[in-house]
Amino acid sequence: MKFIILLTLLLSFNSFSSGGKKKKSEEESRGVMNYILGDRSCGQLGQPRCRVWVKEYWDMVNFGCDRGLSKRWSWSSWRHYCSPGSRFSNRPVPYISGSHKFQRELVRKKPFSFMSSVVPHNSIGYKKAGPTLMSNQFYSPTDLLNMGIRILAADVHKVHGNFRAIHCNQKIKVTCNVQGRYWAAYLEEIKLWMNKNPNEVIVMYLEDTLNGDIKSFAYIIEKIIGANKVFSKQDLAKFSGGGYPSLDYIRSKGRRVVFFNQSNSSHNFVHGQGSKFWPRWPSAYVKNFNGNTCYLYGKKINGSSGEGFKNKYFVGFMESDGKVLGLDLKIVYDPTKDSGKVTLDSIRDAAKCGMTYLEMDWVDNSKVNAAIWSWATGEPRSWGRGRNCTKQRNGRWYGVYCTERKQHACRHKTNSFDWKVTSKSGVFTEGPANCTAQFGSDYYFALPTVGDQNEELRKKIGNNRDVWMNFSTGINWSNVGSGVVRALNTSQTSISNGTYQIRPKISNKFLTEAGSYSIQYSYLRSRSKARQQWVVEKQSDGYFLIKNKKTGKCLDSFSDRNGGRIGVYSCHKRDGQKWKFINKGLNTFQLQNKRSKRCMDLNGSKRRNWNQTINWKCYNVRQHYYTLIRQ
Repeated sequence: MKFIILLTLLLSFNSFSSGGKKKKSEEESRGVMNYILGDRSCGQLGQPRCRVWVKEYWDMVNFGCDRGLSKRWSWSSWRHYCSPGSRFSNRPVPYISGSHKFQRELVRKKPFSFMSSVVPHNSIGYKKAGPTLMSNQFYSPTDLLNMGIRILAADVHKVHGNFRAIHCNQKIKVTCNVQGRYWAAYLEEIKLWMNKNPNEVIVMYLEDTLNGDIKSFAYIIEKIIGANKVFSKQDLAKFSGGGYPSLDYIRSKGRRVVFFNQSNSSHNFVHGQGSKFWPRWPSAYVKNFNGNTCYLYGKKINGSSGEGFKNKYFVGFMESDGKVLGLDLKIVYDPTKDSGKVTLDSIRDAAKCGMTYLEMDWVDNSKVNAAIWSWATGEPRSWGRGRNCTKQRNGRWYGVYCTERKQHACRHKTNSFDWKVTSKSGVFTEGPANCTAQFGSDYYFALPTVGDQNEELRKKIGNNRDVWMNFSTGINWSNVGSGVVRALNTSQTSISNGTYQIRPKISNKFLTEAGSYSIQYSYLRSRSKARQQWVVEKQSDGYFLIKNKKTGKCLDSFSDRNGGRIGVYSCHKRDGQKWKFINKGLNTFQLQNKRSKRCMDLNGSKRRNWNQTINWKCYNVRQHYYTLIRQ
């Protein structure tokens, strides 16, 4: 053990010391060194572990796999691969992540500073990756993103010769761990998540000390995330709307990551000197927030005045809970005395006040759950199966039968905080007429899109009363208000020609070609990944052919009875190879065969590798639901 520690220190010193004038001149002439990226062929999830002679083997600590991953032996490949270990220790709750996704999509047409999120403070240091001197989180960035979080706060420092995602004080070098995680490895983890979650936009709020080496910092982002995926100062210059662009605008440009910064170096790199595109408000401490009055630092942050703030920047608070211990292991500094302590109640109050940036330590499911202001726990239930319309009761939303009789919520067209409730009750579809009849043409049947609007409507309704809100599936209105989705569709609502991965909802694996069979299987890499990619081509009758990218063969119904096999066969374009995508919301579809009129299902356990696809009578069940990821 002592030998390994000594060898680690020697390698770190030799690799990261200046190495004399010759090495320095080489770095200056080449601009950036390859070592700042590390070895991108090993050490991450699904990749081979880095070998002992690769420098990352010693930096990663965990036997050649990145922090929080485990090595697993593969007999088929005769080598070790990096597989989920302690890193992926949090099981996401679909209701929590789904509700946050829904709330983001409600404001997707507004400035994206209206996008509310719990923000993990110092997301780079987490206990599940092993002990570190300065940890502020339990879970990895992947876990946090899977919880429904879309804003990550991170520290980046150029120390010990490389860019490292660590929380440290450069004046006190002992806190800057020589084996701190590469910034490149942190971005690799983010990129792997992005690959599996298309159409999602991530905001990264950085605190950096780059020591003037902005060029290398930009090079890492360009090589790993991709320059065409980062919202840049050129994109901002082309935006003519003023203030922040919307999520829809960012997506329309194909961008996936937005960088903010509280220090000046990367801020200048991403958005230019003096750019207004810089969130100044989140420096407010949680102790200065009054949840009863919705005041933060003496300013009212809800209602019309709060909406004015959110047009300019994120509105929120932060806490810092990384305690400093002395040599006697007693606490010598507790930062919560300066910042205050975030509680579940303060998170709930912040959500009701319309706050959009809630930065905190030790994020878990309970804290992310507390930031939900819309759906009640587990709702909407039986959505698309009868309970297709939405009511509000005590500030929470429920999916109910559209034929029930209730009063209707009406909103002024130009004042999003001017709500009225009809005195007359009716079924859901009578909402537009009832609002206009009682309050005139300036009011319409509406739905809150942010937390403080929802709270304003709750106050109008009072407790223990039910009121219809304008949100349903199966009924589309032409005018439902800015930023409101027409159904519970928070991603793709239709399918067009292109290449997709098709993922069974019940297992989250991938539809895979295997000879004449179509099966589900875990994610494949390298040359085999084309077996999990399907080219969708619309036909003249409105149905689609689904061709495997690797073989060019088509998905085919071999037998049309319940349990009949679905496989792949040379394309002949007859009805057994034609498919309809039935939209079920949340980027979820059923695949119905034209000839059999049955839906694609899975045989066996429905959750294991090698389960084959079969025909079955269509039902609204998870084994008949698939998500499509455009490639």
